[in-house]
Amino acid sequence: MNRGLIALWAMLAVSVSAENAYVDVSYVDCGLNGDGSVDRPFCTIQRGIDAVAAVGEGEGEVRIAPGTYRETLQLTPGIQLRGDEDNPPVVLYEGGGSVDAVIVMASETELNAISVTLGPSVGESIILVDVPNVEGVEIEDAVLDGGGNLDSTGIRIRGKLSSNGRIRKSVISNVQTGMLVEDSGIRITRNSFEDILQDAIYVRAPESGAGTPFAQPDFGNNASSSGSGFNSFRRIGEFPDGTGGTLFESDSFFIRNTTGVFLLAQLNDWDLFDELAIVDRTAIAEPGAASPGAKVGQVAALVVPFVGKSIIPNSLFVRVRNALTQAFITGAALDLHLGEVVLPNEPVFDPVSGFYVFENLAIGNYTVLASADGFLQGSGTYTVGPADVVAEELMLPPAEGEGEGEGEGEGEGEGDGCNSTAASANDSQTRHAADALALLIAGAVLVTCRERIRPRDLRRYSHRNSPGLLTGFESRP
Repeated sequence: MNRGLIALWAMLAVSVSAENAYVDVSYVDCGLNGDGSVDRPFCTIQRGIDAVAAVGEGEGEVRIAPGTYRETLQLTPGIQLRGDEDNPPVVLYEGGGSVDAVIVMASETELNAISVTLGPSVGESIILVDVPNVEGVEIEDAVLDGGGNLDSTGIRIRGKLSSNGRIRKSVISNVQTGMLVEDSGIRITRNSFEDILQDAIYVRAPESGAGTPFAQPDFGNNASSSGSGFNSFRRIGEFPDGTGGTLFESDSFFIRNTTGVFLLAQLNDWDLFDELAIVDRTAIAEPGAASPGAKVGQVAALVVPFVGKSIIPNSLFVRVRNALTQAFITGAALDLHLGEVVLPNEPVFDPVSGFYVFENLAIGNYTVLASADGFLQGSGTYTVGPADVVAEELMLPPAEGEGEGEGEGEGEGEGDGCNSTAASANDSQTRHAADALALLIAGAVLVTCRERIRPRDLRRYSHRNSPGLLTGFESRP
């Protein structure tokens, strides 16, 4: 048995409780004498779930040692599955189980540091993790690998009750569809979609209740960067051609949105750092189209501002704003402190999103001091955890007698701000705010912005949007 993990468990729990169960497939005597304690763990995860569910309120933790567990799991309400972040246990499904999903979540359940993998012989349609219409689901630091199965989905999320859940810091790879979302406002942030065979994200209307308002997932909202967005996308619908080149699946998208409702998907790293190229990888169904989800030239999501550089784990993103006008301040000087020590780290500025980025940080608590001409100094203290991507806003008050305290490159920049794209600090940011308003005028986006719109900004979308495709669009609930 993994003695290091036993020691960790012992520190985490003052005493072994029936509300906690321990599982270790490598424990030689677990089949006959396992009782779920640290010294005599169960062999299977499902037995741990059932044991915790049968005691008291039926809520508690199942702590899982590294190893391979060949089983499918049905969670019960209030159960938390926890693995080792450095060596996650693997739930392996090898097919033939007549199940829809390898793991089915329940209300107020958590999946933390668990790997779910499909074996090479799995040929049936399968979902790795299913989130039905239940509240309070948390999935964090999960690793989901579909093994290249051509009819697999990483995570399926359904129903409004699931809207208060969150999927964070997880890796989804080698599946046909990364996430399938129906009628859920679930928050999806800091995840990585890699080597997806067709669509990274597929959002569709529920099969029943057509015509009624339905929830839309949160893939990234510029107005709430600290807990939203910062997903990364790599090799979506791309395959090696055997000669060192790459083949592209023509019917493959970052976001396939067939709801007819515009989505917010801001502050993400699409591995393409050009707006038009990103928009080209989104799709929406034309009303009455013979092939639902076919790409018809209509943008399906607001992706601007996006992160204009690769997201690296253990990074701190800080955006500096005018505390009075909320406008971005460019040309600010940022110093990074760890305790009393001033670190030599220099931030990289991303003009697309407006963030200053400190990369490759060790785990710890960091203080950022920011200063800019015409503003009082400001500071903030932030915690960077394992593989974290931390994003925060730092407000600087204008210095007394400096008027509105425009930042460098703001031009007229005072404006009235913009809820979703936040008044820009340079021409690129102003253009993005204008794009958002152009879409709002078309009736597609929930954005409030009174930035001055230039004719060329409106024309940028007109060649991609035909008036007929905007018919029937709703505001996001």
